[in-house]
Amino acid sequence: MEREAERHQNFLSISIDADGPVVVTFTADWHLGGDIDYQRLKDDFRLMLNEPLLYIGMVGDLIDNYFRFRTLEPVLNQVIPPRLQLDLLEQFVARLVKRRKLLFCAWGNHDFGREEANTGYSYTERLLSSYVPILTGKAIVDLRIGDETYRTLVFHKSRFNSHLDPLHSNRKELRECSLPGVNTVEIVVGAHTHQPAIQCLSYHGRRVVLCKTGTYKVRDPWGERTYGAGTPGNPTVVLFPDRHKIVYFDDPRDALIYAKGVRKQDE
Repeated sequence: MEREAERHQNFLSISIDADGPVVVTFTADWHLGGDIDYQRLKDDFRLMLNEPLLYIGMVGDLIDNYFRFRTLEPVLNQVIPPRLQLDLLEQFVARLVKRRKLLFCAWGNHDFGREEANTGYSYTERLLSSYVPILTGKAIVDLRIGDETYRTLVFHKSRFNSHLDPLHSNRKELRECSLPGVNTVEIVVGAHTHQPAIQCLSYHGRRVVLCKTGTYKVRDPWGERTYGAGTPGNPTVVLFPDRHKIVYFDDPRDALIYAKGVRKQDE
């Protein structure tokens, strides 16, 4: 796996040598340190770590990071204090990087944004940038799989978020994002709303896959009263190296079954 990028950027090019389809899953809103579904995270992380065809893009809010808030409840509901959450995150990230699994990490309002607001500096950003490229806001990621390139728009939070339609922000960002190259995007990945979703649409003559990540923070009384309950989910795409083809799934396990079946058929 090769990357063409600066330390921080809104454009990233990643090359993966492949002799068959590979699987890329998008994950966000882990909220490590919060009252999350740690068993589900453990099971998913084991899959991410041990499946050789599976690569991961992280899309923000990896730690809960409540130092203070307008109400005290989310601060007190953390099961791990913020000063230790970053240490836990580093253990996850280091293991993924060691196995060359992690493609990028994106800005999130809980990790990067909260630290920037409170101190003017993000310790999370400094830590993660020593391991992996950091997307500092909306970004274009070119995923080069073999001979094919799949242009992807990635963002954590959007002003177009809707609690009625999880993919509303994906469609709006596809239309209104001003980044160079957005007119050839084929995958749009968003996060933040804690409601996973995936859909394919036709846009200006091209097929575009919209992905919205879920969350492991499924027990959040303040969030449930304000936004509704969160749901786990890591939308996933299978990308082919020898022909331009995207197949999408709402769970990486199903994507892996499909990719392995195609590889076996092509033997």
